[in-house]
Amino acid sequence: MKICMYTSEFPPDIGGISTYVYNLSKKLVERGHEVTVITRGTWRKTYYEKIEGISVYRVRFIPFFPSPFKIHEIYVTKLLKSLKFDFDLIHLHGYFLPVKPVFNSSLPVIFTSHGNSTKKLDSMEVKTLHFFIVKLLRKYLFKVEQEIVQKSDILTAVSNSSANNFRMYHSIKREISIVHNGVDTDFFTPPENRSNLKSVLYTGRFEVFKGLFDLIECSSIVCKKYPDVKFILVGTGTILENLKKQVKKLGLEDNVIFTGSLSRSQIIEYYKNATIFVLPSYREGFPTSLMEAMSCGVPSVATDVEGCDELIEDGENGILVPPKNPEKLAESIIYLLENEEFRNRIGINARDHIVRNYDWETITDGFEKLYYRLSSRDA
Repeated sequence: MKICMYTSEFPPDIGGISTYVYNLSKKLVERGHEVTVITRGTWRKTYYEKIEGISVYRVRFIPFFPSPFKIHEIYVTKLLKSLKFDFDLIHLHGYFLPVKPVFNSSLPVIFTSHGNSTKKLDSMEVKTLHFFIVKLLRKYLFKVEQEIVQKSDILTAVSNSSANNFRMYHSIKREISIVHNGVDTDFFTPPENRSNLKSVLYTGRFEVFKGLFDLIECSSIVCKKYPDVKFILVGTGTILENLKKQVKKLGLEDNVIFTGSLSRSQIIEYYKNATIFVLPSYREGFPTSLMEAMSCGVPSVATDVEGCDELIEDGENGILVPPKNPEKLAESIIYLLENEEFRNRIGINARDHIVRNYDWETITDGFEKLYYRLSSRDA
């Protein structure tokens, strides 16, 4: 089967959607399918590369407000015409999508919601010019999502909460299939021996909704009791410099380490050596970083928000705390540091839960069934 994926982000970009599309594409190629990924490039011309058997086209994207998506759509249309729409189906991921060339084709379309963009924009805190501009696009994005809902042949979501939010915002009465996020459980595995150094790990974007200012405040509480604990923050984003200023203001330069963006092979070493993983987000879809940490057997503390609450059973395979509460976050981290037996037990349970429910083989099985359903409908 020839499958065309469109995603706004793809590795080396860091993010849940890019990881999702990469892993799904890789598994589909392993099963003999031909996968072409179309994603955003830079302002330079469109370029092609082959990544682990996946054909990747990075299409010119010029971030020129107010119409960056319409300009990008022109280049996507040109590419699809040059490829003669030679696919069996198109699979759309996320939002900010070039819908015109997709729905003007006769190809069947499947759409995966990774979290409702309208809800994300409604809850977004405007602290930078970037977020102010993005928030101005709310009406445009809502219109795009409405068109996707109406014209896609199959709708899917990565979690029950994502599906429910999509139904609520777009008054959807039709079926939404749940095909969860997944983890490469053969790659993200527990270490034979974890480091004796006490470290608290975060991986992901550096954005306001990720709750990282709360994490820095939490680290000051923890480090007063345990000065040797290191907080390691992996990633980058729009609030990085603000976070560094907060660390300096609190005098935590020796305790909080910013690694910058890392490769997959580098990040796995941090998971394997972490004492605790923490995800202090205000909202999530179905968090990839939390799943990776759990797959590595890292005892995890996450905020009790949609997505996280589907992965963690509090006290059994992780700990849930209220969002925007640095004190509770610190309290849970300290409890885990002081209770090794409990820490080890929830780490083992976390690994078992991910392997049984969220391995990429299982996720790919789900999508293959939907693809073949589309193909038979089209025939």
